[in-house]
Amino acid sequence: MSKHTPGPWFQVGYVVEVEDDNTPDICCCHPESVGQAHLKHDEETIVANARLIAAAPDLLDELMILVRLAEMSGVFKSDALQPARAIIARATGEYQ
Repeated sequence: MSKHTPGPWFQVGYVVEVEDDNTPDICCCHPESVGQAHLKHDEETIVANARLIAAAPDLLDELMILVRLAEMSGVFKSDALQPARAIIARATGEYQ
């Protein structure tokens, strides 16, 4: 798995942070802070983007568990799980 800042990540306004004060923020979702002021997202969208990014480590962990359980159960055809595997590969940098 690719290395990323361990979770949990927290959304604080439009910023995604980790609890450890020694680690820099994960990201800032406000367009003006990244030189994209021309993108006129409203505050609700900016905060929703930060909330989704903050959930990313937990979402990835749970998806990986669900795929493993589905594979072990044998209920799903292998190709039915391919979209989930592709998402995991994209998130971990392990492209298939």
